[in-house]
Amino acid sequence: MKNKEQSGEQSQRFGDLPRKNPETKYPVKPKDSASLIVLKNNTGKLQVLMGRRGRKAVFSNVYVFAGGKVEATDSLPNPASELKNTLSERISTSPEKSTSFAMAAVRETFEETGIVVAPGEIRLMGMVSETAYEGECHWLLFLFEVTRAIAHDEIANYEMNEGTLEWLKRTEIDQLTLPTTDRDIIWPLINQYEGGYFACHIDCRTEPMTWNVLEGWASTNTS
Repeated sequence: MKNKEQSGEQSQRFGDLPRKNPETKYPVKPKDSASLIVLKNNTGKLQVLMGRRGRKAVFSNVYVFAGGKVEATDSLPNPASELKNTLSERISTSPEKSTSFAMAAVRETFEETGIVVAPGEIRLMGMVSETAYEGECHWLLFLFEVTRAIAHDEIANYEMNEGTLEWLKRTEIDQLTLPTTDRDIIWPLINQYEGGYFACHIDCRTEPMTWNVLEGWASTNTS
């Protein structure tokens, strides 16, 4: 896999992408989506909540984050806990659009797990744009994480319509069946820039796919 990492000194608001490429054969406007990484502190060690898709679901028997497409109604709620300005500005120049991505992550997490979190309890950890995913369409994904630990009893039912929820150690994730881009690109970037932020573009038109890190920094907090 080809990795062309760039410095990322010039920050860009990726909710406003992509610019039109007249040579592309694919739709220019991407499908907007958002995912939320849910963590639980179990006796001092963090675990990650993953969903294992059922046999009849898309990505059968594959482990995925909670998340999905941004809906038109995600821009309508007036959340009691607002996004931080730094978070909103990084997503988009439009506050309404920034809110819609965050609310989509919160809504999808509630629908899939029953966990209730407020926009003020999440932080933006990454942005991933994908060109021609599975040869069909573009995706623009904003990846958030919950900033508070989730208790086991906040999930009423670990069996969901599309599969089963499981708490997993970070070290177990590499052994799971994951979507290719998650396994080869997104999870390694999450580990590399833990506690910070990354922005990445993946071009799925080539085999193997190519990807560029446009911006990335890890947390300097060692406490």
